[in-house]
Amino acid sequence: MSMLLRRHGRSSEALSAGQSSAVGMDAYVQMESPPCVMYGPPATSTGSIASGLLVADVKVPLLDVEVVNLELIKKQTNKRSPHLSCPHCCKNVERLQVWQFVSARTSLTKGKTTWPFSALIPGHMPHSFECCTVKVEYYFKATFIFSPTSKLEKRHPIEIRRSILPSTPKSFQRLFPPTSLNVTLQTPNVVHPSSYIPVTFQLTGFKEPNSSTSWAVSRISWRIEERIKTTIRSCHGHDDADKVHTYQDTRILGTNDYKRGWKIDNDRLLFELPLSFALDARYVCDLRLNCGNTELDISHCLVLELVMIEVVGSQPVDSNARLLRMKVKLVVTTQPGLGVSWDEECPPLFDSVGPSPPCYDEVVESPTNESPREPSAPNAMCNCPCP
Repeated sequence: MSMLLRRHGRSSEALSAGQSSAVGMDAYVQMESPPCVMYGPPATSTGSIASGLLVADVKVPLLDVEVVNLELIKKQTNKRSPHLSCPHCCKNVERLQVWQFVSARTSLTKGKTTWPFSALIPGHMPHSFECCTVKVEYYFKATFIFSPTSKLEKRHPIEIRRSILPSTPKSFQRLFPPTSLNVTLQTPNVVHPSSYIPVTFQLTGFKEPNSSTSWAVSRISWRIEERIKTTIRSCHGHDDADKVHTYQDTRILGTNDYKRGWKIDNDRLLFELPLSFALDARYVCDLRLNCGNTELDISHCLVLELVMIEVVGSQPVDSNARLLRMKVKLVVTTQPGLGVSWDEECPPLFDSVGPSPPCYDEVVESPTNESPREPSAPNAMCNCPCP
């Protein structure tokens, strides 16, 4: 993994190879920590730790450097800004942490010189994402200053994800008056786009009370929608600083229709809905962002539609059909994998392992009915002084 991260870091946004060779050295960031995943919602998450090494590979026998520093930067880009030529409206750059490794003139010898670093990314920060209106990215920026007119800059992007751990499934119930149809839907509390989503569907109330009329299911369809709402304001340097620009976008990430496959038991219909995201779906996990002049809300929902046909006696009445629609909120998040939060990685204490072995000063006497063991005869072939 370190070799892959190292190769990714060396191929990140940086100066050209000719400029790097002109100063006589190359630099890159080598990550040593696992992928940065913030566990839990932003209100309770403890964040994630990113640690690694800043490596300077000097190609000449001796190289003088005046300043070496490393910055962890969060960059937000507004794609739908009302003033695309204004840098304050389009971009928001925030320095989360700065490491000053060299502040005075220092000579670096030929070979690799490393500086370790470690950063705690707060849990309330947004994860890395890109949608139709806003993009948030994180990267390390290394700066080497050799003279007032010569310097070298390297950037290493880092992806920060958020994962909400699964818990008890959620149940939703909906009654459709004036009929007696009742829909019960059970979904997981969190949804992972790259895996199968188990959803249990139950429908009751087919037969109307005190009537010969009943209902039959003709079609069941579902779709997963992603809704993006963005509110952008101009900076104070423009005349329309108080004007609010709102953008809304709805995308379908997965859909399917079924005309058979469910089970009917008396007055109850049971169906296991095999939900999944489309293979080419470009989704964004649930997010709420309020930074500067930008407000962003990304949410997902499951839309369930049923086409019901009225049945009188045993004959269906096609002219009398109803479309039942039900919407359920889904929480889309990244899979947690095998990792745990950094504050839960502490090893157990000695007292919490279990009872300790007995002390050596306690003598355990043998039972009285056991005869003492006689010493064995000395070996005639042994040369040592046996008693």
